[in-house]
Amino acid sequence: MSHLIITSPGKRDAGFLLIEMLAVVVLLSLVALFAFPALNRSGSDQSVDRVAVSIISELKAAQASSRKFNREHNVTIDLDARRMTWGQPRRTTVLPQPLAVSVRGAAVTADAGRIATIRFHHDGSSNGSVITVRSRSRAVTVRTDWLTGVSRLERID
Repeated sequence: MSHLIITSPGKRDAGFLLIEMLAVVVLLSLVALFAFPALNRSGSDQSVDRVAVSIISELKAAQASSRKFNREHNVTIDLDARRMTWGQPRRTTVLPQPLAVSVRGAAVTADAGRIATIRFHHDGSSNGSVITVRSRSRAVTVRTDWLTGVSRLERID
């Protein structure tokens, strides 16, 4: 004797269809694709970004101060002491030890190119510079335009 099971129309068994499960797997894969590379960056790579942003903010502050007070400001970068200073009272940014920092285009004042000065004039222009912050796997450059004095961040990677 055979049994006939009748279900009401539009009602299905509990559970997920195969296509629903595949859609969930694809969505999770996309999330992982974009989320994990950002989490995978090393601490030194993040330090490169933090130091570069700190440098650019100090350069922009020095330029703004030059314009506001109508006088020249010098930003000094001492590669041996690993610090950047400017202003009165002295504002100091420390350049962390494991990162390599180099400066081109700024006026070299002493000690075989180990101390550089970026000069911001009263109109906001500068003598220009290229500051590179580098770890083993990442490099970022901060460029200061000589004519406008505008500093901008460029990723080298």
